[in-house]
Amino acid sequence: MNKASRARPSAKPSNSALANRLVEAARYNPDCICQRPQTKVVCSLCNFASYGRVLRSCKAHPNVYFLMDFSNCPKCKQSYRYLKEVPDDDRRLI
Repeated sequence: MNKASRARPSAKPSNSALANRLVEAARYNPDCICQRPQTKVVCSLCNFASYGRVLRSCKAHPNVYFLMDFSNCPKCKQSYRYLKEVPDDDRRLI
């Protein structure tokens, strides 16, 4: 058997391909929260404020996590349950 007739193993999809698939899925699935926008995040215990997102599980994609989402407060280290996403009109922190 020559090299030309051998089947190549399929390549893994790139990160950008996976991101594109999530964007497409969000358009058609109202339960998908993967592509929600960043907002102001405030800790209700220590008043830490930053710009980003609080970690949430997507009903449509329960095994997808975004590494930059806050899973706890960076200042007081408490659970994400104390972090609140608040509307931020001008992107300035408190």
